[in-house]
Amino acid sequence: MKNWIQACGFKEANLVQKRVMPTLESGKNVIVTSPTGTGKTHAFLIPLLAKTVPNKGLQAVILAPTSILSKQLYTVTESVIKALDLSVTVRHIHKKIDTESTHEIVIATPYQLIDAVFKQSLFGLKNVQTVILDEADMMLDQGFIHDLELIFTAVPERAQVGIFSATMHPALRRFLDRSFPGIKTLNLNPEMLNDQALTSKYVYVEKARRITELPRVMGGIQPFFALVFGSTKKEVDAIYQALKPHYKDIAILHGDVAPREREQLLKKARKYVYQVIVASDLAARGIDLPDVSHVVNVSLPTDPSYFIHRIGRTARVGKPGMQITLYEKADLEFFEKLKPYGYTVQLKGVKA
Repeated sequence: MKNWIQACGFKEANLVQKRVMPTLESGKNVIVTSPTGTGKTHAFLIPLLAKTVPNKGLQAVILAPTSILSKQLYTVTESVIKALDLSVTVRHIHKKIDTESTHEIVIATPYQLIDAVFKQSLFGLKNVQTVILDEADMMLDQGFIHDLELIFTAVPERAQVGIFSATMHPALRRFLDRSFPGIKTLNLNPEMLNDQALTSKYVYVEKARRITELPRVMGGIQPFFALVFGSTKKEVDAIYQALKPHYKDIAILHGDVAPREREQLLKKARKYVYQVIVASDLAARGIDLPDVSHVVNVSLPTDPSYFIHRIGRTARVGKPGMQITLYEKADLEFFEKLKPYGYTVQLKGVKA
């Protein structure tokens, strides 16, 4: 496995890979919680590919909560197969699947897999040996629990299951415990979220003054590439207007941005066109943006798990990064809610 890790561009296995890969190689079912960008994808892909036999039919299913994420997984899987010079074929179920070719691995959303298997009868799941759920907590948000139950009825009981997520909602945990009694849990959040690669800064600014004070706060960091988060579309628009005079290469990303426009924006971002992207929590959940140097939280999300996803956009795979959070006294209760996720807030901010 060491040679495979190096072939995929790593000098050595990181913490997540060291903990996860032996468990998957042993055949055990496992739940892994670890922040976004900590190497989970390669941690499950390499053991999965190691036991996949070419030309032996469908052996593995990888599920993602959105089409964007499933496409990202497909792209990464193809690159790993190429890097390792394997003869394994992977199929991405998006709009139409090639029914004439065999495939050992299928990547899809739960809905797309159900459509292909149960509605179109394009292939069956009776010989599947491995099922991976990536970004599993998002599947709960998307309402996929019943779809997952249906999928697992068609998968052999002996199939190995790997659940990967940045956070673990109690409802999802109950489903997993009920479906897979005795499943092993690897909670790596406490080690990863408080890693030295991530620098955290908390700046006391009353909510009414945050938009006007933001340019001054950001003026001290000179970001290479910053994600600035607001909690509502209205706030995101206001942040964008406040920062636009200070940054030439700036973009906005929220739920009202059309899918085609969003895809073009993300392509430009991956080519380092933008210095700042002002975003709603849409951008915190599974969108792959490389080398984010700073995450700035202008306001806090309602759900603490979204905070974890936000700050997980920087300091990825050991690279240095900084998160800056603006707060006031009313936010102290929210910070306490982060402790169950393994993240501790140490307030050493500067009053603005």
